[in-house]
Amino acid sequence: MGIEPIRHGSTPSPAPSRTEKPTAPEKTPQQTAGETDAVELSQEARQLQEAQHREQLERIRQRLHSGFYSRPEVLHRVAERLLGELTSKR
Repeated sequence: MGIEPIRHGSTPSPAPSRTEKPTAPEKTPQQTAGETDAVELSQEARQLQEAQHREQLERIRQRLHSGFYSRPEVLHRVAERLLGELTSKR
């Protein structure tokens, strides 16, 4: 916030209110018609994502082989989540 000296005979302009939201510049029809958002991942980011996915799949395979998903409390939780997913999409 800048402080300006008072000038005799002039009324200082009010500072913008903190509750006022800045307005975005108006867009032309050409800008809004073909405008889309896009995200590009670097090669390094894609490799990291693939490595994390492989690690997650390996943990799941290990749990399958150890019988983790056959435990009653795990089966119950999986069933609850599936039911929640199926009923929330109606």
